[in-house]
Amino acid sequence: MTPLSLPQTSPAPQYPPSLSVPHLNHLIQQAQTYQLIHGSILLQPPPRLPDPDFDSTFAVAVPSATPISISLFPSIFPRRLFERALDLQTSWNEVYARIASDEAWLEEVLGGEGGVLEEDDLGSLLWGVHLRAREVRRQREGGEGRLEMGIWRCDYMASAARDDEDQVEGRGGDCRIGNEALQLKQVEFNTMACAGACHGDRVAEMHRHFARTGAYDPPLGTGNGTRRPEQGTIGALPPLAYTPENMPYASTSSSLVSALAAAHMAYNDLIYPLNSAPSRSSPPATCILILTQPHNINPSDELPLLTALWSLHASIPTYTATFPSPALLTSTHLEPTTGILTYTPPFSPSSFEVSLLYWRAGHELHEYTGIDGLGIEIRTRLEASRAVLCPSVLGQLAGCKAVQAALSSMTLEQVARFLPGRQERVVAELAGMGVECVALGSPAGRKLAADLVKRGCGEEAEEWFLKPACAEGGGHNISGGAEVVRALEGLLSEDNDGGGGSGEAGRYVLMRRIRPPKGVLGVLALAPAVRPGRRRGEPAMVYAGEVVPELGVWGTCLFSRAARQEGRKEGKAGELEILRNEVAGFSVRTKRAGQDEMSVVKGFGAFDSLVLLDEDVFRRACRAEHEVEEDDVEA
Repeated sequence: MTPLSLPQTSPAPQYPPSLSVPHLNHLIQQAQTYQLIHGSILLQPPPRLPDPDFDSTFAVAVPSATPISISLFPSIFPRRLFERALDLQTSWNEVYARIASDEAWLEEVLGGEGGVLEEDDLGSLLWGVHLRAREVRRQREGGEGRLEMGIWRCDYMASAARDDEDQVEGRGGDCRIGNEALQLKQVEFNTMACAGACHGDRVAEMHRHFARTGAYDPPLGTGNGTRRPEQGTIGALPPLAYTPENMPYASTSSSLVSALAAAHMAYNDLIYPLNSAPSRSSPPATCILILTQPHNINPSDELPLLTALWSLHASIPTYTATFPSPALLTSTHLEPTTGILTYTPPFSPSSFEVSLLYWRAGHELHEYTGIDGLGIEIRTRLEASRAVLCPSVLGQLAGCKAVQAALSSMTLEQVARFLPGRQERVVAELAGMGVECVALGSPAGRKLAADLVKRGCGEEAEEWFLKPACAEGGGHNISGGAEVVRALEGLLSEDNDGGGGSGEAGRYVLMRRIRPPKGVLGVLALAPAVRPGRRRGEPAMVYAGEVVPELGVWGTCLFSRAARQEGRKEGKAGELEILRNEVAGFSVRTKRAGQDEMSVVKGFGAFDSLVLLDEDVFRRACRAEHEVEEDDVEA
């Protein structure tokens, strides 16, 4: 592999620095060792062995682990955009807390002819779970309030907009590169089973470790390092910015632990206040229950939260349970009159009252339709309990692309409905961060689809993605002009055959492509996808070339719904109390330029961190005339 090399036409640092092949291979080996030691891995599930007969020795299947895909160097990113994204997260938290609490608004947006609740299998199934659980809660004596928790991640890309495009002064923390203005653009807002906090922290710390130890420094005399050039070397460039003050510290996982602990204590305070029995001197044994998927390949992003909760000074019992599974059905019990949910861990002599249900599963249709609909029964039971839901079904549906489409079409006055008391500037800034997104089942969506089909697979069709309106996007998106047009032709044809309704089109949204700035370079160590039958020792691929980083800003929000009157729909936009609203940190995922998918677990992207640059340095480091060599090699 040829080392990354950029023509230096001005005194600007080169990111990442040019390293020789031996130097780069040495860095890759260091990174892989760091990952294995610190748990930055994906598991390859072992083959199942028959249950052994009792004996002094017996065979146990051994899992294997693969270092997860990472970037070897932190990606450059404008400092101002990063700081603005963090500043706005509590506002986003409030918007989505109010959406998750407003059943009537969600039903209006997701329902109707051709809407998600009618046409999308997962959306309609989840809505049915919500309605059944709501009825169970209403039948209990008294109208208790509800505690809910959001662990959310707002994903952004830097978007390069030309000078001749409409701009809003100050919107999104704009900065300028060449003749382009950089803006923050929201890719999506994730409300369900958000992953990557622990992996993101580890990779950021690895990058900081490499910077501290000089692993990124080119050898003496190369003219682009932080070390002093040898005597006689001329034309040395300014030092690289791989310093602690430019590489933000990532502590997202510890913030999530604090938020989960706070929700646990809030449950105890709500259910067992000081002036009621049992007294706080003898509280019930309560626990947090984390719901994970079967054959979980990503426990290293979940179990650190569990062990940290157990390790707090006031230790919080925390368990994982597989969803869906017959064992989860038999190990949980819902008390019909109180709504108290209890859980008995495997092989445990004791049961615990569940204070909080933290979902890291439940976002795929097959989790509900398999095993004779067991997932529906379990989700309904858990949803009907008084445990803090993280998230509730409505909170999960709030993260639908159809909701994102609705927000993107709102006026500022309509957006302000979800941000009472906030400054108009903040409302405008949030509204301006959305990209054009249209529900395909709507009249506007059908008209746009018909126009794209009429124009064919040209430049205009290349500007759009076709994304699921409800399901997870990773691996399900349709991109590329020809593919988008072909899919739209099929969807429009099905609608016409069905009498002009929106039909299958209601399952999708059209979202305009974000155009990132060119010239951001990186080196990605891409692990082979974890899959059944993958052979051990399969090499990773190292990609060197232009990349696109995606910034994820994490937020946590604990809120309480007011008690309801019998027969009323749950929630209005203002009928909730926000008890805790915090920025929880950040994580970064990076992909090759020109690639549309980002999921790291599915083998598309890589975990990364950032080196923050001021506008002038970022502009010079991303010069449009940089000619980038892109290589793939095995490592």
